[in-house]
Amino acid sequence: MYSYADIQKDIETNLATMGIDVVEGVTEECRQILQVNIEEAIPRIKIIRSQYKNTQPLPLWFRKLVFEVIYNYLCSGVVSEQYKNQTEILKRMGLSADIFSKHWKMYSPDMKYTQGKYASLDLSLYHAEVEGNPIYRAMLQHIITCSVVYTDCFVELYGKAGIVSAFCANGYKKRVVCLDDKTVLQNYLNGLLKKKSVYKKIKELQKAIDGADTWEEKTIINEKEYERFALRNRLNLMRADIGKQDLDMYVAQYFFQMCIQPEYWKDSNLIKDKQGIATSRLNVTKISRKKVQRFLDLDEATFFEYCDAMKKVTVLECNIKERFDKLKGSRELLFIDIPKYAREYKRYNFTEKELEALLDLLREYQGDWIMSWKTYVYTIEKRREEEFIYSYRDILSELNEISQVIKPLFTYQYSSHDKNEINSIVFITTIDFATIDEEMFQEKYKVRFSDKASLTKCNFVDFCHTDFKWKSGRNYETIRKEKESKANKETAK
Repeated sequence: MYSYADIQKDIETNLATMGIDVVEGVTEECRQILQVNIEEAIPRIKIIRSQYKNTQPLPLWFRKLVFEVIYNYLCSGVVSEQYKNQTEILKRMGLSADIFSKHWKMYSPDMKYTQGKYASLDLSLYHAEVEGNPIYRAMLQHIITCSVVYTDCFVELYGKAGIVSAFCANGYKKRVVCLDDKTVLQNYLNGLLKKKSVYKKIKELQKAIDGADTWEEKTIINEKEYERFALRNRLNLMRADIGKQDLDMYVAQYFFQMCIQPEYWKDSNLIKDKQGIATSRLNVTKISRKKVQRFLDLDEATFFEYCDAMKKVTVLECNIKERFDKLKGSRELLFIDIPKYAREYKRYNFTEKELEALLDLLREYQGDWIMSWKTYVYTIEKRREEEFIYSYRDILSELNEISQVIKPLFTYQYSSHDKNEINSIVFITTIDFATIDEEMFQEKYKVRFSDKASLTKCNFVDFCHTDFKWKSGRNYETIRKEKESKANKETAK
């Protein structure tokens, strides 16, 4: 979380006027405290604390030192009864139990320790490109644990099914998914609270599939019926008067659909129009035997673990643009799974006014944020680009300006030589997360990379200049002036 170098830098800034001897002496004391055990560290920290009056604010280097001592102790796995928790240790240091959150406005060691506990979801879900992918979820978890701008609330904008909030945001008191219409997800989550009843319905589906004679029968739904099946699932969950028995079945069917549906973000899974261009309709013949078999292999313990995690998610219905205005001035940790450029705008009714509002929010936002981004859309969607005022390059240029002028941005990308894997998702974030090698990442987060796959952290400026697709776009203010000029001409006519 905080390195010795961070603490040393803060000491040099805070004590510069007291002379080099004092700076070196305090720096050396902190170095030793970080190396000794908790029993030796506590009295030495208490001595430093006593040198400041109760009315004096404790310096940042001291706060970071206290954090590191406690955090390293909790992570050691050897917790004694005498120093059994954070509260007890702080008390022995002469500090109040709520000093991190209430007075210092920092993440506490205990909260960061809790965030670091990651239970990888042993389910394959295909309802969303990012949150349905175990590697992407692990990358998000890794970034989130490195956030230093304190908040007790994690918020998903353009959320899908709440899986990122449920599995990647441990330690936050509030985990909120913001949607324009919360009915479907809220009813689905309400149904998951009756996990035993829903699992009985899942067992019935598994039995029906496993007992079928042909592959077509095993999918339960044929090509002509799939769209009706998917639509019926959504409409059923939109009802306000769902009975208990019906809700159990609707939730089971909706879950089944997420487990087997073809990935909508792959052109090969979409039905083509007469011109050979992919539509938004899924080709049900692309449902794979592997997906169906994984659904058949789903056991009670795995499903119950999923249900228990989903209990922690709150769904908030709001106009997203209005939500942007409310977020200004706050410090909630945001995950923005933004609709992918051009391709998903229609699917999620994403407008360029929303894009403008989002860019305004990111420019002013005081808290940390993470945004998903897709790198291939510029070439694939080039034929549609003229439909939009903001080009792919324009949006990158605006983010690049934020990174250079307002706050440094970083990117995190998984790259693989496997043609069956999607390599185009990049996470853009304000969080300067720790680097970790591929082998350690797989071991820590219980995921498996393909051969020669890699993880790359990059600052945003370098990312832009190394991305061969990217060329500098128009300035944000230039675009606004062009829009105003166009509007004035239309008005004049």
